[in-house]
Amino acid sequence: MYKLVVSDLDGTLLGPDHRLGDYTRGVLTRVRAAGADLVLASGRHFMDIRVLARLLAEPAGDQAGQRSDERPRGSGVPSAIDSADDDRERSPGTGAAQGQTECLISCNGAAVNTADGQLLQATCLGREPLGFLLRDPLFRDVHTNVFLTDAWLVEQAEPSLLRYHQDSGFRYQVADFARLDGPDGPNVLKVFYYGEHDHLVALEAEILARHGDALGTTFSLPQTLEVMAAGVSKGAALARLLADIGLTSADVVCYGDGLNDLEMLQLIADGGGLALLMDNADARLHAALPHLPRAGGHADEAVARHLEGLLADGLLGGR
Repeated sequence: MYKLVVSDLDGTLLGPDHRLGDYTRGVLTRVRAAGADLVLASGRHFMDIRVLARLLAEPAGDQAGQRSDERPRGSGVPSAIDSADDDRERSPGTGAAQGQTECLISCNGAAVNTADGQLLQATCLGREPLGFLLRDPLFRDVHTNVFLTDAWLVEQAEPSLLRYHQDSGFRYQVADFARLDGPDGPNVLKVFYYGEHDHLVALEAEILARHGDALGTTFSLPQTLEVMAAGVSKGAALARLLADIGLTSADVVCYGDGLNDLEMLQLIADGGGLALLMDNADARLHAALPHLPRAGGHADEAVARHLEGLLADGLLGGR
């Protein structure tokens, strides 16, 4: 009996248009009714994922949710978790330990929030490597994006990025990066670069050669290179969350498609849970985890179809 469903979003739970299907929403309503909980785990920002989580809580086909002008756009102001020192890791709350199982893992594991917004985990980038990521000429030919705990910042607008956020309405704020790596700057969860894949691969090698002791990298999509503090991953965040809520990997069914899902899928598979790859998963993820079963393609809402099968077999529930 699986008590917890953990799913990536883009390329997994969401369709090719980066939106939630009504069929998926309907099945997840039944999953919850059966007594299983849901954790969304994504490279997206918490403020983005939270709106999608609210959509999943509405009846499928209900158009009475948030209007576009009510959706979060980010404040563009310093993070609420602020410190002048260089200890960038925080464990701000204990909500999960108090029984809140449905949580949101964001920024590839750099943050974990309860569904109602309480910040449980945050691991931020240090000042020195952040200055390199924001100012080095190495990055002049890619589009640089910064995630604070409460905002998405860019120095130059890139409207093509907004197509990934149609359901949530989450938008970047154009801002000057000059103050971000200063001693009084806000905490930064993640920097990501948008550009041509082969160029990003070369940048990744250079980042790790210069600051591999302080930084970790991954790809959520071929065109987005993501940089967090060393040791940050969806898998590491999920492992801490499971310990907090008193579950083990064997209690989990998990779905993913990107390289940023590698540690999370491995954690569940190695611990006796059910970890599945999407048919459309990155070829490098298939190569790294060749033993994992496939769920199907995200264009066919395959996660929902697989969950419906588990429901039919009585394998979901137990909350």
